[in-house]
Amino acid sequence: MLTLAFLLGALPARADGADEVFVLTPPPVPALTNPTPVLERGPDLSPYLNQVVLGVDVVIPPEQRALWPDVKVPSIGVLKAGDILTHELVRGAMQEVLATGAFADARAELKPEGAGVRVTIVVTPRKVIDNIRADLHGAPLDPDELLRDLDLTTDGELVASDLPGLDARLEALIQRHGFPAPRVAITTRGTNDPLRVVVDVSASVGAPRRIERRVIYATGATKEEIEDAERFYSMKTGMRADEHLLAAADAALEARIRSRRHHRASVSHDVVLHRGIVTLRVRADFGTRYETRYEGNDHYDRSTLDGVLDLEEETDRTPNHLVQKLTDFYVKHGFLDVDVKVELRGASEPAGGTGGGRLPGDGLTYLVFHIEEGGRVQVAARSYPCLREADVKKLTEGGPTSARAIGSEIDSYLEEELPGADLIAPPKPGALDQTIAKPLGATGARPAPLDLEPRSAYVPETYERAVQHVQELYRSEGFLSAEVGPVQVIRRRCHPRSPPGECVPIPVPAEGADICTYDAIGLPLPVPPLEQGTTCVPDPAHGIECEARVWLRIPVKLGPRTELWDVTFAGAEAIAPARLAEAAGVKLGEYASRVKLEEARRRVVDAYKEEGYAFADVKYSLEQSPDHTRARVRFAVSEGEQVIVRDIVLRGNVFTRDSVIRKRIALEEGQPYHASLVRKTEERIATLGAFSTVSVALENPYVPQRNKTVIITMVERPRQYSEIAPGFSTGEGFRLRAEYGHTNLWGNAVQLTLRLQLAYIPTPLIIDPVARSNYRNLNDIARLGVRATAGVVFPEIGLGPLVRGGMDTILVHDLQRDFYLTKIAAIPSVNYRPASDLQFSFFQSFEFNNSRIFRSGSANDYLRALLGQGRNITDLVRQLLVPDGETYAFSQRLLATWDRRDNAFNATRGTYVVSGIEHVDAFPTDANKERARLRGNSPPPESHFFKLTQTFGGYIPLPKGLRIAALTRAGVNLQLTGSSQTYPDRLFFMGGVDTMRGWTLNSFIPQDNVDRIYASKDLPDSVEDPNNPGQTIPNANKFTAATQPIRGGNLMINERLELRIPIRGPFETVIFGDIGNLWIDPSYPFRRGAFPMRVAVGSGLRVQTPVGPLAIDYGFNVTRQPYEDIGAINFAIGLF
Repeated sequence: MLTLAFLLGALPARADGADEVFVLTPPPVPALTNPTPVLERGPDLSPYLNQVVLGVDVVIPPEQRALWPDVKVPSIGVLKAGDILTHELVRGAMQEVLATGAFADARAELKPEGAGVRVTIVVTPRKVIDNIRADLHGAPLDPDELLRDLDLTTDGELVASDLPGLDARLEALIQRHGFPAPRVAITTRGTNDPLRVVVDVSASVGAPRRIERRVIYATGATKEEIEDAERFYSMKTGMRADEHLLAAADAALEARIRSRRHHRASVSHDVVLHRGIVTLRVRADFGTRYETRYEGNDHYDRSTLDGVLDLEEETDRTPNHLVQKLTDFYVKHGFLDVDVKVELRGASEPAGGTGGGRLPGDGLTYLVFHIEEGGRVQVAARSYPCLREADVKKLTEGGPTSARAIGSEIDSYLEEELPGADLIAPPKPGALDQTIAKPLGATGARPAPLDLEPRSAYVPETYERAVQHVQELYRSEGFLSAEVGPVQVIRRRCHPRSPPGECVPIPVPAEGADICTYDAIGLPLPVPPLEQGTTCVPDPAHGIECEARVWLRIPVKLGPRTELWDVTFAGAEAIAPARLAEAAGVKLGEYASRVKLEEARRRVVDAYKEEGYAFADVKYSLEQSPDHTRARVRFAVSEGEQVIVRDIVLRGNVFTRDSVIRKRIALEEGQPYHASLVRKTEERIATLGAFSTVSVALENPYVPQRNKTVIITMVERPRQYSEIAPGFSTGEGFRLRAEYGHTNLWGNAVQLTLRLQLAYIPTPLIIDPVARSNYRNLNDIARLGVRATAGVVFPEIGLGPLVRGGMDTILVHDLQRDFYLTKIAAIPSVNYRPASDLQFSFFQSFEFNNSRIFRSGSANDYLRALLGQGRNITDLVRQLLVPDGETYAFSQRLLATWDRRDNAFNATRGTYVVSGIEHVDAFPTDANKERARLRGNSPPPESHFFKLTQTFGGYIPLPKGLRIAALTRAGVNLQLTGSSQTYPDRLFFMGGVDTMRGWTLNSFIPQDNVDRIYASKDLPDSVEDPNNPGQTIPNANKFTAATQPIRGGNLMINERLELRIPIRGPFETVIFGDIGNLWIDPSYPFRRGAFPMRVAVGSGLRVQTPVGPLAIDYGFNVTRQPYEDIGAINFAIGLF
């Protein structure tokens, strides 16, 4: 390959021209006309001045007249026949012509005629682009990119003199995209407005030029490096010779080679025609390979320092920049006196001559970093002179209230930017010897890891940012002239006669000038510099050594505190000042805060944008009283014109119908461009679910204009996805899982989701003899485990864009060791969302459930037997929440949700309210009734009831990142007939992470049963069996915790309160309390006149992860009964 490349570039042409190489370089793109006018010296009018004007003509050049014959020549009123010619009249005539807006340029030509002069004004017509129609006839090019390169935009200017050159530019642009022979035409059409035109851009690109052969030849590269370049270079044979893509491929390969330590590599290309074959020639000059070496790096090895330099990803590989990166690394690790120098060595051949596959003459260059680390320097103490704590102890807007609080603010910056604040740190060697290593007999000498403490390191840049932050905090409290800093470093010099390895510090000079100085009205004066000799700077060349500790002095001078006493608005015409003042929310009498004033300024801007003034600009200024204790805030408003929506253009909806999208557009043509309607439009289109992003913006958003086109840009999601996953397990046998989804059926944004899971285990593979016996009498259909779901969502159901509908269907046949469950359900739903935080949902469900216990009479008997064996039945209870046998259930559910939380997974502020009501009717089948009759049992009960639920949550942020979260839940099931019983899966359950965290999931016993357990506690556990004298049986009259394993109730109250406390980084802890109770009979507490509450308290750990907060909580059962556990541990993703 390499030899062929050299031949292509070097073979001489034969006499017949068969080996001649033609370079296929696309022509250069003609430059656009400079939109900035060039001011040239005007013509000399002196020969014609003071002569009589015989006539004034306005002329359009013939070639431009042919383009737009509708352009009418205006008459001149400023200059007319009989006037005496002057500079002012000629200039006024041209200005009069240009003022019509129909012309882009004008020049005056003077011609003597008889006893006077004739004036000719030559003008260049212009038009405003009303719309652009681009037709590329299916070419794989981006029309928007071509229009940008042509500088054609809606509402932009089109000058007659520029129009002919646009064809040549468009042709050259397309040629550079790999189409050598395009045919283009750019024409215009008139509109109802004589100043506006529609631009038609047509291009037939023709056949593309494709790469038929690709040759990469390299210099200074090994065989492996050449093979890597061949694989990596993105332009392959068969691809179009697009110069833009070729340039990008060159840049990507060059970056890859440079990341492999060839820091000066270069890549270029050309496309040639050789023997009738279009050949891409890529030249890769690898150049010298650079290797790093370090000298004097006592504390960090080469791999660590190489990681700091990160030469593979670093784009700036200049020696000075690399030296700075190493210096910053050492300083952040406490080596304040580090000195790093770099030396280039090399360009020698590798050992062994040209071995190893490298070309002759190439070599290595070594970047040798000489590091003088010095000792680690620690901050001994910080002081804050001039701070008067009486002035700051009552601050409430985030300003530090003490010297200690200032230190905490600075420490937060240090911990964020400097190493050493990790939760996990290397262990101490001595501790390892005493704990793990000693029993293993592996004690010995080990290097002690550096004890990195961010608060003890002095990094000037970090301290500068931290001090600036503290200053802004005080200024946000009204101390507008507050000055914090500069940071003054006090460091003592070591006595020249200090013993080896020790430093005997020389005392620093006494403090000189007073640093806490103010002017006559109390404004802080600049801090004088430290006395000479106060700050030691190491200089080993001159024998100057410094102590390994520094003292930092940070002056804090607040000055007077400014109070707001007036608010004014200048330039406000469209909106009354009183309304603007209400929108700004500035409270007079409060202390001035630039942070709050900036927020107020943005609110004023938002008020204007809400009225359609999209280009409104608002600035504020403070006018302080002479003593700086009072201030007037003045908002200067530049309203601009109210923007009217002229047209709405959709972009990016390749598959989605325009009509589906336009139904959800809240903006209206001919109406103002309201900001709230922009947000509403984005939200409504996003709810279609067919787009990953939706944005609404004005075309040419930086060009103020009254009538604007609105561009709605969308990025469609992949329309279809599918997945098939076979498998096998000893519990389920052979498994098959399949899923198919479509997000945009028929272009109407209808979403379809199908999921199927099948499982079948042959009898010989069943290990458990009980399960083998239970399954033996089941037919093949009953032996097949099935979980199938189908869901369809309709964004429009004929009730407007705010109402959507859906249908979910479920088929489940769940085969377990001791039972099976069959469920068939259909759930149509309607969702109405009038606002982003408010929605109403209605569900109608139709269910068929079949529960069969293989060896026990009922689910309750089966679960009670397992409890008697000490088994955990939590998961089984959740599965068996259906009546025994076959039943039908029909329900209607209405749900209202008002969610004003700032984050659904980890809220810090806002409220959350959910109200629900459900009506349920359930019936056993006739076959189920008949089986009960044959067994002598009472018929299965029916269900006719209402289920009412209410949830209220509130979240309050506190200083220092603390948050209070509270959630109240209540619910009741109201029976409609005397014989009705609640359908089991509609019961309320408590216990677990979502309710009472002192109990495991769903293990909370209703108060009715708690009282029954207490009432029968003195009864014996067993009694004599009347049928078998001398033997005992469990006492049927004694109620225990195992008597009723399904612990659901019909009345529930639950209050949860917790304080969330940040620790560091993604970690936080929590202190919580849960209060509540559960009753089977809703009237039970009312009849007894008592509402006892159960309580759990505890703590936990929260970790922020990309999928949401991970919560681990342990709750203590404060009101523990003898038969209950002391507490429970709970896990969850997401917080209430």
